[in-house]
Amino acid sequence: MDNSAKPEGSDKNSFKERLEQLKKYVRESKYIDVLEQSTVCKSFGLPYRPSVFREEYTRRVKQFLKENTTTASTVTKMTGIPQKYICQVKRLLEEKGLLKVEKIDRCPTTGSPNVQFLTTNI
Repeated sequence: MDNSAKPEGSDKNSFKERLEQLKKYVRESKYIDVLEQSTVCKSFGLPYRPSVFREEYTRRVKQFLKENTTTASTVTKMTGIPQKYICQVKRLLEEKGLLKVEKIDRCPTTGSPNVQFLTTNI
């Protein structure tokens, strides 16, 4: 194939455009299971980009906990993001000083006692 007909940087621009399309798709979609994420990336002609999913789901959790002080189980119920992933995001946000445990009480979702109520409204 003759590359002389391509404008300079067209592959780079095309990659950036596809990456932005992927980000938009993830932003507008419900939680996409980790086992499906690679396939979604491929459908945009991109290699697996776990950071796109991680950044979006972290943003969702952070925003939800800014508006609601609640438990990880309730975040899962309301956002569809698995609780195991919520716990990973919790740790990340705690390390950055962006999340705190507001209180310990009974979980409104599971009824379990002594559960952490989380907030990013610091």
